[in-house]
Amino acid sequence: MINYPSSNIICLPVAQLNLALTSSGWVSTALMDDHKEAEAIAELSKAIAFKPDMQLLHLRAAFYDSMGDSLSTLRDCEAALCLDPNHADTLELYKKAQDRANEPLHIKRSIL
Repeated sequence: MINYPSSNIICLPVAQLNLALTSSGWVSTALMDDHKEAEAIAELSKAIAFKPDMQLLHLRAAFYDSMGDSLSTLRDCEAALCLDPNHADTLELYKKAQDRANEPLHIKRSIL
């Protein structure tokens, strides 16, 4: 870590930055396992805001999908696909979310 004394800027070497982003994914997964969905989404959102990452975007999309939030799932899938247009898992999740978002309202109500 490099700390510049004249400012509040801290620079992490690339390896540490990648570890920090990966750790955010682990933490958010643990939070989802504990049914703390809002906290998991917030943890991922912080990491994504710092450095957009395809894996983290896909993970957050999957969390949104598990919560039934198709619009947020689609948004994060689209962002992830901008970074890796051929990512098979994200393409599959995107298609699933599109299908769910296009279901007629009466079918959605019968599921609930």
